[in-house]
Amino acid sequence: MLIRRCLQTSAEQAWRSLAGKDHAEFVTAAMRNLRINKTPSRVQEAVRLVFVLRPTLLTIVERHCQTASVLSSGASAIVTASTGSGKTLAYLIPTLSKHCSAEPHTRTHSNQYSPKVLILTPSQPLVLQLLRVVSAFPQVSATTFPFPEGVPRRSIGSPLLAVSTPSSLITGVSPMSKSQIKIRKGLQALLENTETVIIDEADQIMGDKSSSQLISDLVSVAKRISKRRAETTAAEVESSQALENEQKQAVRVNTDIQFVFVAATLEPVPVETNLKKSHLPRAKIMKLVPNVVSCDENAVNTPPPNLKHSFIKVFNENEVMPTQEPQTDGGVATPKSDVSEEDQKLARLNDEFEAKVRLLLQAIKLQQTSEKISSASDKPEQWIVFCTETKTVQYLAQEIEKWAATEAGIDGDAIQTLALYRHIPEQERWAILHQFSQGTVPQLSKTNTAVGTHQILLTTDFAARGMDFANVSKVILFDFSATPEQYLHRTGRTAREGGHGHGEAISFVGKDDTKMMARIEALVRRERTA
Repeated sequence: MLIRRCLQTSAEQAWRSLAGKDHAEFVTAAMRNLRINKTPSRVQEAVRLVFVLRPTLLTIVERHCQTASVLSSGASAIVTASTGSGKTLAYLIPTLSKHCSAEPHTRTHSNQYSPKVLILTPSQPLVLQLLRVVSAFPQVSATTFPFPEGVPRRSIGSPLLAVSTPSSLITGVSPMSKSQIKIRKGLQALLENTETVIIDEADQIMGDKSSSQLISDLVSVAKRISKRRAETTAAEVESSQALENEQKQAVRVNTDIQFVFVAATLEPVPVETNLKKSHLPRAKIMKLVPNVVSCDENAVNTPPPNLKHSFIKVFNENEVMPTQEPQTDGGVATPKSDVSEEDQKLARLNDEFEAKVRLLLQAIKLQQTSEKISSASDKPEQWIVFCTETKTVQYLAQEIEKWAATEAGIDGDAIQTLALYRHIPEQERWAILHQFSQGTVPQLSKTNTAVGTHQILLTTDFAARGMDFANVSKVILFDFSATPEQYLHRTGRTAREGGHGHGEAISFVGKDDTKMMARIEALVRRERTA
């Protein structure tokens, strides 16, 4: 039977065998075999959802075979892949499949609330997204950490998986004190039953001083726990006469807590680098976990392959600004301009801002008038507009709403703007993320049902990392990216696996952005010629 063979072979062999099978045919055969063979419910749910979760899953399977094999073996690993390529599923599927065994989630130590899998991610929106993905696996008990307020711990039971941010984890393990001794003691209790720790967006977490220190504490505590487990297990194994020597060695190896570091932009470490002195995130990881295995995709640090890039300059390249050098007129020195350089720059930035607003409104109008979406569509046209500052997000939200209500030929009811930034109330933030990720279509105007629905998420870099919006067709960088890494993460919100698979990134480029634009254009050209 196909399912039985997949469960018995190595992860890499299983994934490759599934990748060569037609998706619909495989799911049908799998369900029939599961019913006939009465496979235990945990394995049944895991296997079913692995192949039904997304239509593009077989593509992800083919791409991340090495990752699945390494993670299933229990080895610590660095997993890097281009943004939008399915990294979350690439580490979740083998991890959950490994821990969703036929046996129930047993407790080997006294702390019944210690999860088997702990995932750290840099922001609360990513915590919410991960829990939403994991909720597709009904048999996987997952929760946030610290545990939700007002919910009795008994009702949470024994979670298989817990998701947290570095700051929330510190608060959860040591709520009354931030001393390193108290934090390590709390981590000792939390990790008593843990077998896998996953650090998502590892480049950001390892690049932050306090978060990096927390990871160092986690690894230190995990080593002590692993050593204690190994000693206990070794005594039990040596007393058993039924196991061969190879089996005894395998048991010893599997007592280590596995660390998995996941990122899209994790720069390689030059060969001559001194790991002890280097501040590169990957070097820090290699120093903390010397035996870590690298699972690097070739396309790491590059944009999605099916992404169209456009750079629009919002300044006059031929404009010559007046100088402050004096001129002589009949022997009398007169300044060419009374305007200071600072005032000139402010005037230029203001002109560029107004030009960007006009371009954005023109793009929205063009979408509404020339590419009309049927009013019967169950998914709206979705764009994300990235701004550097919160006040820009707020201003654009108001301007678009006022413009849509008065512009001729535009149905204001068909355009929905959502403003998302760090300082809005948490409940409202979750509602916006949920609405946009689900693609909820607002009610259309009865007077002009021919015009389609258009959702525009205006946001800061708060939503630039890791957020999986499957149906975003266009990303607009209203404020240009400050670094190539920021550009990759922003534009990676479109052309994602499981969504359209293609998308467009439009960047508004000011005069001060030209040098960075040249670097990013070189990055895009390198990806196209690779």
